[in-house]
Amino acid sequence: MDRRGDLSSWIGVILVSLGVAFAGGCAVGPRPTLAESSSTGYPDIDDLLERLGQLSAAQYSADYAVLLRFGDITTEVSASQSDGDRRSLTIGDVRYVVHGSITKTCTVSTGACVGEIDAARVSDVQMTPDFFGTSLIARIRLDASRASGEPTASTEVSQGVPAVCVAIPVGGGSTTYCVFENGVLARLDAPDLVATMTGYSTEADETLYSEGATTSTTTATTTTSATSAESSTTTAATAATTAAATTTTTAPVTPSAPVTPPTTVAPVTTIG
Repeated sequence: MDRRGDLSSWIGVILVSLGVAFAGGCAVGPRPTLAESSSTGYPDIDDLLERLGQLSAAQYSADYAVLLRFGDITTEVSASQSDGDRRSLTIGDVRYVVHGSITKTCTVSTGACVGEIDAARVSDVQMTPDFFGTSLIARIRLDASRASGEPTASTEVSQGVPAVCVAIPVGGGSTTYCVFENGVLARLDAPDLVATMTGYSTEADETLYSEGATTSTTTATTTTSATSAESSTTTAATAATTAAATTTTTAPVTPSAPVTPPTTVAPVTTIG
């Protein structure tokens, strides 16, 4: 299998899906309808896409370990969606937050954000700000168009939740997609990367909607405390020095010997 060719194809998918995501209002405005109505010609793939169409109504939080095969790089990823049109995707140290018309790209370690979706921040790990939504739809449809044989359907359980899987043969290999009933991706095993779910909840994780830098305050507090402690120690040392100087015993002074009064000289009588 030509992995270089596969890589070039997936880069094309990313660029196309980004265009669909932003033009279709995925990053801003109403939640998108993920599944398109046109059939791929494969019932199992169509069923998978129909499941993905349920994602817009799902409330969940999920953690993944995403392995980029080229370079053997693993990135921790967390996705969450809650009521009120709020979505969050954290890829390594980059966090994308969408709440209605408000969009942010943040650096988790510093809490610094910009008021837009900056897709270039995660291009080095071949992911997108809508990796589990519009981008995933684009990947599946591309694989369906390039399928070299009949897709194979199966089921598996991930994090205690049943998922439907479809393996699509492409060239000399295949790509497997596993999706929960509510449209959440459970597993992706592709020529370019592998996304393995490591945690799942049907509740939104509110910490994933913050701007990050949750450790900065703690660090600052610790530094201040250390400085105060150091200052207190210095003050105490100064006080001890002063006290020592005050209590220094002065050696007694030996009285001087009495002074002998001068001898009186008798007056000299002149004869003559």
